[in-house]
Amino acid sequence: MILGEYKHSIDGKSRMFLPAKLREELGDVVYLVKGIDPCISVYPLKSWTAFMEKLDSLPQIEAREIRRFIYSSVVETPIDSQGRILVPQQLRDYAHLEKNVKVIGAGDYAEIWDDAVFSAKIDSLDNEAMISKLVELGF
Repeated sequence: MILGEYKHSIDGKSRMFLPAKLREELGDVVYLVKGIDPCISVYPLKSWTAFMEKLDSLPQIEAREIRRFIYSSVVETPIDSQGRILVPQQLRDYAHLEKNVKVIGAGDYAEIWDDAVFSAKIDSLDNEAMISKLVELGF
């Protein structure tokens, strides 16, 4: 499981360190893709393959916009020997990433958020509504 919250930064060459604890789960190559929220989703190979299979099983006509959104933004990138990845400018622009970022675990993948955007998102959450949704979903 990919869990936790970590503060990092993006350097002048668009590189960032992935937390050592997450690198163990992510492997040597990751797939970066636009998230549904303004963030970058980071998938290890196994999770990315499962995600693609699920996406490809959706009806072609109904899911074409979703496929375009996802597949047009995918970048396969190795994790270098120092634990860094290169974050392409188009993904940085999409997620409003400047220098300070948060890397968070999301179960079978991770997300990279701009630190300020993530903080605002967390601060805006309605805990009671989340509890109600969990109950509605059977938790």
